[in-house]
Amino acid sequence: MGNLLAIICGILLANGQPALDPNVGEEKIFGDVEKGIAVGSVAQFSEHLGPQVYLQLPESEGAHYSANQAFYVLDLFLRRHKIAGVKFTTFGTSESNPYATGNVAYIVKGVRQNAQVYVALARRGDRWVITHLSIY
Repeated sequence: MGNLLAIICGILLANGQPALDPNVGEEKIFGDVEKGIAVGSVAQFSEHLGPQVYLQLPESEGAHYSANQAFYVLDLFLRRHKIAGVKFTTFGTSESNPYATGNVAYIVKGVRQNAQVYVALARRGDRWVITHLSIY
């Protein structure tokens, strides 16, 4: 019984992180991104960031980032821009690259801005990951 418990704990905690469920669907990922942006928390969806993520954000050049770099770039953006609302309205259900687009409103320096948000996923191994996130 002790060995079984150790195996289960090892599966649940790989390198101090909860084990990622390969069966997480794109709908859940898009929901996590929408919720995370809405509350200004990258941590809500950071587990879904791929090893390479293309980010395109207002006031910056689009570029590829590692998952860790993308976390910090997005975190800085969300701390500087108070999100007033976000809603995905269109979903593409491609087998290889599902995506979601929608609207985001944010306040920067007291001025409300409206923009589009786009998130694309790709399969990496046996799970979906975020490969592209744009706010434009």
